[in-house]
Amino acid sequence: MFIETRDITPAPNLDGIKSSGHTLLSALKDNIDNHFDSESPIIKCFLAPDLDNPKKQVLITLDFGTGIMPDKIHKMYIDNYSTKNGTNRYTATGKRRNLGRFGRGIKNVVGRIAGSVLTISKVESEMIYAVEYNPSIIQCSQQYVAQVYRVEHGTKEPIIETLRQYWLKYMVDEDGQPSNHGTMNVFRNLNDEVLHQLRSKLNYNPAVFERSFGANFGETYHNFLNEGDKLYVGTDFANLEEVLPLSPFTGANEISQLTKSYIIPGLVNGYKEEFKIKLTFYKFPENAQNYREVSARNAGVYIERNGRLHLNKKERPITTELPETAIIKLKNQGVKYKANTVWDAFPSSHSRYAKIRVKVEMVSDLDEAFGVNNVKTEMSLTSKLDDLSTDIYKGVRYLDPFNGGGSTPPDERWARYAKHKVNRKHVQTAVENTLAQFLHDPETFKATTNIIAKFTRELGHQVI
Repeated sequence: MFIETRDITPAPNLDGIKSSGHTLLSALKDNIDNHFDSESPIIKCFLAPDLDNPKKQVLITLDFGTGIMPDKIHKMYIDNYSTKNGTNRYTATGKRRNLGRFGRGIKNVVGRIAGSVLTISKVESEMIYAVEYNPSIIQCSQQYVAQVYRVEHGTKEPIIETLRQYWLKYMVDEDGQPSNHGTMNVFRNLNDEVLHQLRSKLNYNPAVFERSFGANFGETYHNFLNEGDKLYVGTDFANLEEVLPLSPFTGANEISQLTKSYIIPGLVNGYKEEFKIKLTFYKFPENAQNYREVSARNAGVYIERNGRLHLNKKERPITTELPETAIIKLKNQGVKYKANTVWDAFPSSHSRYAKIRVKVEMVSDLDEAFGVNNVKTEMSLTSKLDDLSTDIYKGVRYLDPFNGGGSTPPDERWARYAKHKVNRKHVQTAVENTLAQFLHDPETFKATTNIIAKFTRELGHQVI
């Protein structure tokens, strides 16, 4: 048996990164990011009985990746500590860039999901090690320490046996054999609100997308799932559901692609480096279907960072209000806009853009340029991305199907307006006032009457 107290005093690096709280869904995703970074082909997320108190439930997330070295297992709970910065920019096999790099993810996750967490991990050449992180105890004692355990055989220590049983029960392959490597997080002391949401939403059901965490995972990680990675969710380990990839662009027509390069100094070891950003415009045809309703609230810019989709706290596309520097560029290019109106690529008050969606593919080296916060629920078009901002703005305006006229064709809007009791009276008065100008000229009066009649009839409602 081996139990050791290790120091997890916050590291001084990465100070100044802006922070904000997690939603439950964003916390789950931030935790799953770490599992995808492990290069594991299979990831699982499920509820299970607490082995110390079977009447309670815990949330377990696990992967069959390379595991965490014993001398580093506690460091994931050192605030601001991260190995995913500087020259270490790729995962071990180079399959994809790292998703987590701020060094705060798992700590913020625990604060939102649970009272405490056990992280149990095994590297192929090592024994099983675990770390227990309890932020409440740290806050009360003001001692930044965590307990690290080595899971040895033959011990009578209850916590060691609990850790062993978690591994033997859940870290198993299809034949039920214990894995020789991987990592498991056991989130304990779930509050009632979190537990209620997990019990009702920890499933895969695209038909009720907004009430299915699994469906949201399928969208967020659709690139990884298409590559062959597998993710399973459920409220019962014996009946897990496989998460299938979902794309917010399914059913839309790809209109155009634009890949641009940006040279932004000081982001990688102080050296200038060129990064490419791929910009793609999509437009839904009439009556197109998507698991995300084709409506204004789902129209906007969807950013894929290192292949992982990022949305805001409400699981909507990011804000596209343009910085002043981008507005000046548009004005210099002769682009006009209504006075006293916000310059926004996707004005939220205009439903006419409902059928347009934009995808931006970027890498985490551009986090500063996109204003990414450490829980990755805030991204924006900052002044460092003026060229990208103006391209998005002009591209969306080019695809505007009604040229600023609304979300329905003119004839339908006219019919709705003219058939309304109050509006019909106003329309009739306007027509009479117009025709009164030609009463002295019978030929002109007759021609004008015919024009108005034909025009309003073709719009869907004849008024004279």
